Amino acid sequence: MPSSTPPSLTDTVDAVEERVRVLIQRYTDLVDSHQRLQEQVTHLDAERQRLQSCLAAARARINTLIDRLPHEAHGGRPESVPLLRPADPA
Repeated sequence: MPSSTPPSLTDTVDAVEERVRVLIQRYTDLVDSHQRLQEQVTHLDAERQRLQSCLAAARARINTLIDRLPHEAHGGRPESVPLLRPADPA
């Protein structure tokens, strides 16, 4: 006498199989999203470093120009023209 699987057990196995398939697909999607986000972070970090370098160069040029301004009679830099200093690193 061949044994047959009860319908309720077959339904349960099918439901678990479908759930596992959905979870695997979600996992794959999350891995892909994570990879794309990591690439964006790498790109944005490089862009931030480039912009910080440009900002530092601009500050240096501005400070040089400020130093070239005519000095007051007392021989010093006018106090109303403060030098630009690098911002605290974030």
